[in-house]
Amino acid sequence: MNDWLVRTNLRAGPRNLLRRELPPLEARLFALVLEQMDGLVAWTRARGVPLVVLVVPFKLQLLHREQFEGPRWDLHTPNRVIAGYCRARGLPCLDLLDRYETLPVEAVRRQYYARDDHWTPDGHAFAAAALAEVVAPLVDGRRRGDARAGGRAGSDSMLDVKPFVDS
Repeated sequence: MNDWLVRTNLRAGPRNLLRRELPPLEARLFALVLEQMDGLVAWTRARGVPLVVLVVPFKLQLLHREQFEGPRWDLHTPNRVIAGYCRARGLPCLDLLDRYETLPVEAVRRQYYARDDHWTPDGHAFAAAALAEVVAPLVDGRRRGDARAGGRAGSDSMLDVKPFVDS
């Protein structure tokens, strides 16, 4: 049934994002998300605020890999789309799927609640530590006034910009 719903563009969902070839509906939804990201990129660049994209894998990608074996599946499809987007725009991109794949399954299991797809406190700590490795050099660069980090000399905070207001 799911295949018919996908072919007729009546169903989207995380499982379908893991297909080697994105179905038309998922491809359109992804295009809309990336279009929205363009607005965020433009906003942050206009204000000199560094932007790091964090790619959070679906629990399906990590703990239900056996469901996605075979030629029509690719667990890295959505991650590759986002990484390509970031690469084309010169954005730092941290893909946690790569990090999670180095962990034993039981360690990954502790990162997510059993009954939903949200992180446990361990999952948040894992992501925060990984993100800190990427963000710390940007914060340090801003403090030094390094233009590559979007910094201004004497800036003590990454948050010394006006809040976003959609006009």
